[in-house]
Amino acid sequence: MRLCKLILAVSSILVSAFAAIPASALELPDFQVNEENYPAIFNQMAPIVASTPDGRFVICWQDGREGSSGYNYPYPYFQLFSSTGTRIGGNVKADIKLVGSGPVAAMNSLGEFVIAFVRAGRESYTYANLIVKRYDASGQQVGPEITAALASDYYYIANPSISINDNGHMALSFYAALKDGGQAFFVQYLDYNSGLVGGNTMIEPIVVNSGGQTMQTVIDNQDRVFLSSVFQNLSYGYTQAIKSLNYPLYQISPAVIIDSSIRIEGEIMQDIIPGGIAVHPDGKILTVWRILTYESTGPDSWQSLTDSTYMMMLEGNLNIITPKSALIDPFLIDSPVFMASPVARNDGFELAGLLSSPQEIVRRKVLLDGTLSDWRGTYFSISSDSYRRSFQVNPVSGAALFFWHTSTGDIEMEGMADNGAIIQDRQKVHDDVGAEQTWPSVAIDKDGSKLVLWIDYRETLRGSIFAQRYDAAGNVIGSNWRIRTSGYSKSGLRLASNGSDRAVAVWHEATPYPELWAQIFDYPSFTPIGEPFRYCTNPYLNIQANPDVGIRADKSFVLTWRSRIPGDTVYADYIAGYSSAGIIEGSPQIAGTMTSGVRIAMTADGGYYLGWMERGDIKSQLYDAAGVPQGSTFVVSDRERPLVLPEMAVNSAGQIGFAWHCWGVYSGGYLDGIWFRGFDPNGQPLGSAVKVTAFDPHASFDRPCGIAAGPDGNFTLIWADSLAADLDIWAQRVTPAGQTSGYRQKINSDMTEYNQEHGAIAVRGGEISVVWEDLRSGLGNADIYLRTLDWNSLGSYMCGDVNDNGIINILDISYMIMYLYRSGTPPLHPEAADANADGATNILDVSRLINYLYHGGGAPTCN
Repeated sequence: MRLCKLILAVSSILVSAFAAIPASALELPDFQVNEENYPAIFNQMAPIVASTPDGRFVICWQDGREGSSGYNYPYPYFQLFSSTGTRIGGNVKADIKLVGSGPVAAMNSLGEFVIAFVRAGRESYTYANLIVKRYDASGQQVGPEITAALASDYYYIANPSISINDNGHMALSFYAALKDGGQAFFVQYLDYNSGLVGGNTMIEPIVVNSGGQTMQTVIDNQDRVFLSSVFQNLSYGYTQAIKSLNYPLYQISPAVIIDSSIRIEGEIMQDIIPGGIAVHPDGKILTVWRILTYESTGPDSWQSLTDSTYMMMLEGNLNIITPKSALIDPFLIDSPVFMASPVARNDGFELAGLLSSPQEIVRRKVLLDGTLSDWRGTYFSISSDSYRRSFQVNPVSGAALFFWHTSTGDIEMEGMADNGAIIQDRQKVHDDVGAEQTWPSVAIDKDGSKLVLWIDYRETLRGSIFAQRYDAAGNVIGSNWRIRTSGYSKSGLRLASNGSDRAVAVWHEATPYPELWAQIFDYPSFTPIGEPFRYCTNPYLNIQANPDVGIRADKSFVLTWRSRIPGDTVYADYIAGYSSAGIIEGSPQIAGTMTSGVRIAMTADGGYYLGWMERGDIKSQLYDAAGVPQGSTFVVSDRERPLVLPEMAVNSAGQIGFAWHCWGVYSGGYLDGIWFRGFDPNGQPLGSAVKVTAFDPHASFDRPCGIAAGPDGNFTLIWADSLAADLDIWAQRVTPAGQTSGYRQKINSDMTEYNQEHGAIAVRGGEISVVWEDLRSGLGNADIYLRTLDWNSLGSYMCGDVNDNGIINILDISYMIMYLYRSGTPPLHPEAADANADGATNILDVSRLINYLYHGGGAPTCN
């Protein structure tokens, strides 16, 4: 009875009532940094279309409207259309998790369709399971999702292709990197009603390691499966081939080689770009592809020679009907045509493509005897940097709809009749608005002023570098201001400070030959010095990536990056010293060639540590202020396989702490989580590697974690982690020997269902500043949030704050009742729930909180 009364009392209390524990002078609650909340640009990309013979169709795409960066793991969406191009319902979010590869769609003549995609792993550069979802003609999902391939069986999975026939039989192909280091194409059969048919079967092993391997899969109504693949050959060129199978048997035919290219380093280079295949109801097959030829003009320099598009028609038994022939535009001979995948229609096949100059979409027909019609229609122009084009054709009327990804991040479509007349005005496929901010970083100067930088998409899809300054009390200084904008996508933003009077930011811009940029900020209040400048301007040091920066007390700094070695195909990690005026000192030096980028942490005497990944290990090397290696390279990690580059910090005693995220399983348990290990100034370990987090299958890290050294010589780690279904920002203090100090503390104060992730940390004296991407607004856009904490109070629990959100209110009472009587989640800090300090957690603690909040009772008094 007493419990019932307490529950009734709780239910009658206003949810808005709360009491907050006073914070120290150094502590400030989290708050939004970016100012904009108005509709702006989001990125929708990679449209794929599938259609029925009567013209109904579905489009699927990658969508960044919910705060992911568009290019960096958005969500899968689709839109269903009638045969007249009218929307059926609104945009549909196909999955609640991010997509790493895909989505792709297939539809049969009944209007049934399937969506296939590879989920994004919770870590950067990793993909998870391959998923297939089935839908009826109205767009309603049929049955549960199907896991077609398990990420645990491979190193990673990518590039799915799927097809469905009128029997409901499906063929799904994908590319996989194998755990033994090999690569291969696989096929998985499925049934629309019953799910998986058989298992993953290897179709094409790939001998030479190369990115961009693709395979397209088509199944016809006779249950014949055709596979068109492009893979790297032993001459370091590419080979395009077609094979056939029979559903449900994996009886693989010999390959028919469609074309091959060559790559002779230093002379001639050829690339094959697949255009796709289509299968006609009578069994004939049409395939199109593009070959680009380059000639060497110097080290790492190539000049385009030819750019041609070809086609070939084959019988269903793969006998060739028409040999390789070029598709030549009779009106613009010098303008190649970039073809979309062909589409079957009653009297043959339809081709559509993009002329390079002017940028116009055109179409032509290939009859079943292989003859070509003229290019026809009213050419309509699209943006010069539109790409990922797709189209569908009504096989009877010949009416076509074209789709493309625009330079502003939209997916647009336009309709054309068989005679070329425009029949549907251009319109967007997606129905969202919004903007996002990503890659936050923070620095603190000697007065406690703070600088926050991020990549902002309020103005352009490519992103701009924005900044905001705060004084020591957390008051805003001025408004958000733009550091740099350009026509190229930005990523990899890093910001470092010497903790006193100098900060430097570095980032990567995806130009045709990616560039690295930097901006210097100075005391007071991080005033920008000059304009952003491009560093590593040697044209032969191209394909630059993974920038980082470390700053000395005298304001000089060291930049690191990864780039190709001049005149070679090998990549290396470079180091370059800069004076306090930002002038390079000497020439860039190579730090190593076996890594995938380096991180840098400065020592008090102007030296620095470099940390990197090498063959499954994290390694490090100490350098003096002149850049001379000191001692030997030492291994940081043990069995903990790192997923991304480590984060590092050096304390006042010269000890260095490493933090990294890894995954895997070994005989002693799970490795997944955030790990730490400390070393003395001589590179000797102060303890074994320790996992700071408990096993959590939801751990998610794009930039996985941050680390900073504090005034007591200990380190604080931050990361994004999920104890339930959503991500929060957490912090944990660790000694150099790897012992945790205090509790892990949640940094963001909200309790919404949205994620917080991708944090960064800075420490000055006894003050900690943490920034992160935050989706609490529910507006569909990621904002940048900042919170300031006191070093000494970090990790100390708040008595009565049972749900650990930084305040005491009705939610803590509800949390206790759910835990005690509804098998709810235990409190993260059990001591915080013992509100009456009797050594037990029970209904008496609930009563104490109610009396405190609503009846003037005493504050909780935990032991």
